[in-house]
Amino acid sequence: MTAWIKMISDQDADEELLDVLQLTRTPHGTVDNVMRVHSLRPSTMRGHVTLYRAALHDDANTLPVWLQETISSYVSTLNKSAYSYANHWTNARHLIGNDARADAIETAMQTRNLESVFAGRRFGIAALC
Repeated sequence: MTAWIKMISDQDADEELLDVLQLTRTPHGTVDNVMRVHSLRPSTMRGHVTLYRAALHDDANTLPVWLQETISSYVSTLNKSAYSYANHWTNARHLIGNDARADAIETAMQTRNLESVFAGRRFGIAALC
């Protein structure tokens, strides 16, 4: 683990931190560094994961998860956040489940030509704004 902010490993975590780390684990059992940087203040880690899941992974969301992850990927490109892009796009590509479609969407995001892949009433460009 490397970061400018000290991060506490699972082995060195106290009971409170272990509880929050368990909450933040991905389906793969890992804790993303963007969460682990909160390890000195578990309450902020809990707040971060709660807000993140409410915004992106809430059952009340009406957009399909693949589109939520695609939107997050596009925002990451606009923010020039390679870390965020890599995480969200990996999820989106998997959820899209069609390599050719995913490649076309990725090209459209990188060239900011979303209209080329998102047309029609449901998935028109307005759905991404």
